[in-house]
Amino acid sequence: GGFILALMPGADESVISRVEADVAALPSVTSMLDGGMKAEHIAAMALKSNFGSVVQVRETGYACRCSEGRVENAILSLGMEELHKMEKEMSLIEVSCQFCDKVYRFDPKEMREKFENK
Repeated sequence: GGFILALMPGADESVISRVEADVAALPSVTSMLDGGMKAEHIAAMALKSNFGSVVQVRETGYACRCSEGRVENAILSLGMEELHKMEKEMSLIEVSCQFCDKVYRFDPKEMREKFENK
């Protein structure tokens, strides 16, 4: 866990130093969350010098947006020449998402046929 604090333009250096000191004095975000603290309370502790306020609290998380359709479109975008080459050289087109590690597999002949039919 961590903090993202946005200072207003022209913030005085003493304000910046005080906010940095307040955040540095806190226990780790992970330990506070493990202890049952809510994000709003943690944010209030980070801003204890009254130099700011919590504007919005939002759930965050990671979700990859890859899909078979997106990968298929990427392969088709390579063009007919490359698809013919893949069909001759490969028995299977395999693409791994670099974000979530999901693996997609395609038949090169089917991909070439799809390109021809588009």
